[in-house]
Order: sequence, then C-alpha cells, then structure tokens
Amino acid sequence: MQYRTLGLTAIQVSAITLGRWPFAAPASWGPQDEAASVATVHSEIDAGITSIDNAAGYGGGQAERIVAKGLGARPTDVVLCTKARGDQLTPNS
Repeated sequence: MQYRTLGLTAIQVSAITLGRWPFAAPASWGPQDEAASVATVHSEIDAGITSIDNAAGYGGGQAERIVAKGLGARPTDVVLCTKARGDQLTPNS
C-alpha cells in the first residue's frame, strides 16, 4: 500500500480510500447486507487502507453507524474523512 502525507500535517494516509455511500442502504443503492459492509471495513484495514470517506448524508447516518461497527476496537487505525455543506460550517450546526 502506498501512503501520502495528509496536507500540512504529519499524518500518513493510504493513497486508496473507499467511499461509504454504498453503505447508505436501500435509499441510494438498493438492499445492502450490513454484515458484508462491516466485513468490508475489516478487510480494507487489514489490507492497509487507513482512510475512510463518509458523510452524515449517507443514508441519514446509516453509513456512519456501519463504519463504527466495522472499526470496533480499531478506531485509531484509520483517519475518518467527511464532507459538509456551507450551512453546516457554523458553531451551531
């Protein structure tokens, strides 16, 4: 696995990141098997992928819940990446 420095930090992340939009369940991608999605998180960490792309908008938080299950006792093995809209960038949002 190749790694890159994240911006101006000293944090190293994998050059490959898998997106979580498919974990969003039927609303976006049709039926998803939660156990298979959790196993995907385990497999990618085992393969050296250290960055996870997610967003609160993916299935109303469903993808975030699945990623949390997948990380389990390994949350420090990855960097969680997310996106936000402009109206979500205030202290009250």
